[in-house]
Amino acid sequence: MADGNFVVIFTKTNWNEAPRIRHQITDLLRKKGKKVIFFQKASQSRFRSTITKVDDGFYLVDYYELLHHQLKFTSSLVALNNVLLERTISTLLKNFEVDFIINFNYDYSFLKNIFQKEKIITLINDDFIAQAKNYRKSMAKKLLRDTCKNSDAVFGVSYSIVKQLTHYNANTKLFLPWALEKYVAPSHNLSRNVVLFYGYINNRLNWKIIEEMFEHNIKLRFVGPVNDNCKERMASYKIKYKTFEYAGMSDIEELYTEDVLVSIIPYIEDSAEIQAITINNKAFNLLSKGLPLIYPDLPNLIKVNKNIISKYKSIDDIDSIVEYFSEFFYNIQNDLKVFLEEHYENSRYQLLMSEVENDNKLV
Repeated sequence: MADGNFVVIFTKTNWNEAPRIRHQITDLLRKKGKKVIFFQKASQSRFRSTITKVDDGFYLVDYYELLHHQLKFTSSLVALNNVLLERTISTLLKNFEVDFIINFNYDYSFLKNIFQKEKIITLINDDFIAQAKNYRKSMAKKLLRDTCKNSDAVFGVSYSIVKQLTHYNANTKLFLPWALEKYVAPSHNLSRNVVLFYGYINNRLNWKIIEEMFEHNIKLRFVGPVNDNCKERMASYKIKYKTFEYAGMSDIEELYTEDVLVSIIPYIEDSAEIQAITINNKAFNLLSKGLPLIYPDLPNLIKVNKNIISKYKSIDDIDSIVEYFSEFFYNIQNDLKVFLEEHYENSRYQLLMSEVENDNKLV
């Protein structure tokens, strides 16, 4: 029997992928002294399931699942898959004492059959119904509904997701990412004139508005990995626009921001996934560096004043926002500092543990 109680985390993510909220919650729990068993993305080709000890407080699980979640489109297939999963998970954890469960998988409604005494907290970080293929939207909705109903608490990462999930479980709350580092006042630099994009460079970006920014002589720096289908575009921008810059990749801790005025997140607005965004994973980390943000005018964006996040509908709006921060960049720093006080790791840990320690439990 392994020593001590473990938090079991179910995901569709491998541990070595780029950090997302699953990794951040795992790191937070470990920092607070919890031991974690992290179930990585299930495989449909590797029949052998294993649990590997990384260190005394952390185990990784590789396990087999009969069907990829996008192939679960009938009740009989779901039932068969779940029976096999229950057996596999129970076997893998037979020598471990479990404290509570954090589940990121919208299609794991069977967990209550295994963990009858432990709290199950489900965290939904995407609109899985909107993402589902047309032929299985109804099944995706059923799986999500049943998973939430069979959870003791549910967290959603945006206003729209919380609104949706509240229909399935009344104990649903907003759970946002957080700033990994405390706010640090930016150095005084009279030549702050760069608008930064930090993130994945792919076709989710609104290239029309980006090109308009170049045409309006706005200096725009890209930092992040470039998707293959955007490499030719980026190469052409280097030749065509003097205000274009690509600075490679950087961890957020080493990100150069001494000349940055504001960070923009210029997503295309026409997908349900983008429309659902309340705030991005990276946003709090940029704010903690003293950088205000520019977003498109999304309906579910977090409600804050324009000194923290400004919204645009057109290139003229972006021009005005850049001009505003050029004049008031240092004046708005206290607003950023005060806003972030509720968005550090302790706030999220307290929210999580308040549900774990809540006496109300699904029966």
